[in-house]
Amino acid sequence: MKTTKIRCALVSTNSISQGESVSTFWKPLFDIGVHIDFAYTTFIWDNEANLKAHVHCVIIGFSLALQDKPKILYYNNKMKTVNNINGYLLEADNVFIDKRTLPISKVPTICLGGQPIDDGNFILTEEEKNELLKKEPEAKEFICPFMMGRDFINRKPRYCIWLVNANPSQ
Repeated sequence: MKTTKIRCALVSTNSISQGESVSTFWKPLFDIGVHIDFAYTTFIWDNEANLKAHVHCVIIGFSLALQDKPKILYYNNKMKTVNNINGYLLEADNVFIDKRTLPISKVPTICLGGQPIDDGNFILTEEEKNELLKKEPEAKEFICPFMMGRDFINRKPRYCIWLVNANPSQ
């Protein structure tokens, strides 16, 4: 393999150093000898508009060049000299967490995870929860907050009736 003294850096959203992106983006680069020379961990970039856009960014310097300078990790307005910076922008070995579709050990397969499959019969809006508690105040111990991604984004609380430890007589 040819070596080069070229060093470069990129400014990106922090998604490049999170989740599945790390294996997809950094693993092939590390496999050919690229290493991270320095990194600024997540910081917020604001624009100057009235309705500000907040973008979570990182700055990553990398190269194939022989490392003759210490690697530097910048985080929380601090600077630290480190031996290695991995794709998650951590002072750690280059490890990758790959997407899996099968369990790593002999366990039952999860089919639907936390997806409710009751046709919505046990899921309550804020209004339905309040109405139920007016009629049946003792049901309070069986009502739990329930939130999916859309609920979080729209800031709409929902609740579920959770009967796991309920005594059948209740």
